[in-house]
Amino acid sequence: MGKGRKPIPAEIRKLMGNPGRRPIPKAPKTDPVDGSFPPPAWLDAEAKKEWRRVVKAYEKIKMITETDLQMLSAWCAAVSQFIIANKKINSLKGSLEDLPLMRVYRISLNEARTAMLALSSRFGFSPVDRLKLAIPPEKDKDENDIINFLNRNKKKA
Repeated sequence: MGKGRKPIPAEIRKLMGNPGRRPIPKAPKTDPVDGSFPPPAWLDAEAKKEWRRVVKAYEKIKMITETDLQMLSAWCAAVSQFIIANKKINSLKGSLEDLPLMRVYRISLNEARTAMLALSSRFGFSPVDRLKLAIPPEKDKDENDIINFLNRNKKKA
């Protein structure tokens, strides 16, 4: 017998608009991490670049907390491994001497891809996962001015 669906965190359910309309359990309150939180020292340069990119993007919606940082570092390490393996494969000529090395880099590439796919759904990194999050889009100032102009008579009534 299966275990059923994985539970969805309360914050994600709120962002999704609570489609099941069931009460959302109160989760322990954790403070979101600000963008100045440094990446772990053990990450390489590519992983640190990914760390800064993700933390900056998710700082806006206040979704990453201190308890998520280890999983985020695993994501960044997988992205780095993927990029490095891809560069190594592209640098090889494809001759018979390069085949054993190419096989090693392909295995590394596939492992990184598997890790990235497993971790991406946890943070909403894939397009399908982002669709599940009901994050309101930012409105342009010009759009607000037009809407205010069109609704000017309705406010007075």
